[in-house]
Amino acid sequence: MDVRSNAEFASLSDDINVTVKTLKQYIADAAERIDQELAFARAVQASTLPDTFKPFPDYAGMFDIYATMDTAKEVGGDFFDFYLLDSDHLVFLVADVSGKGIPAAMFMMTVKTLLKSVVETGVGVAEAMTGANEELCAGNDEGMFVTAWMGMLEISTGEVRFVNAGHNPPYLKKSGIFKPLEMRRNLVLGAMEGIQYAEQRLTLTPGGAPRRSW
Repeated sequence: MDVRSNAEFASLSDDINVTVKTLKQYIADAAERIDQELAFARAVQASTLPDTFKPFPDYAGMFDIYATMDTAKEVGGDFFDFYLLDSDHLVFLVADVSGKGIPAAMFMMTVKTLLKSVVETGVGVAEAMTGANEELCAGNDEGMFVTAWMGMLEISTGEVRFVNAGHNPPYLKKSGIFKPLEMRRNLVLGAMEGIQYAEQRLTLTPGGAPRRSW
């Protein structure tokens, strides 16, 4: 019997066992880090979404608004927002940031805050999209972008002024039937500087409603 060979084999076997154990621990640690990152991204996403319905009790009977979202395991940058700009104007938005995880969640917060801050200066939705796009393009080294649909409802008349930045169309309810809204598809936000976004208009009738499904 070659004792030396057996000893070398035993040593090699021990090395392999140590390597396997190390790899298993590395994989377990990596999985834990991923779970922690996903949990953080979900928390960021959830913290940015309105969660009170009905949110405007003083406007009961004038309009209703409701939104919900079920996220996949890989948290992305999907989000929605709505708020009263003044006593006669409601702004509502649906958007989807490119990418997944923490980078998408953080970019989502930037986009949401930026769009609201711009539109609150008193500009229209087209100007808000144009201004937000310029800000998002500046220093966007990661090359991230966002599709977005923003509307502004004039409550007293039912007129909605809206802009689509590369997003899928919402559905408009007429006579009890939902149909996709015909609209222009402008470029996504954050992709190119110098884009002038164009506004479109529609008028909601009693019982009518824009509806968006991701």
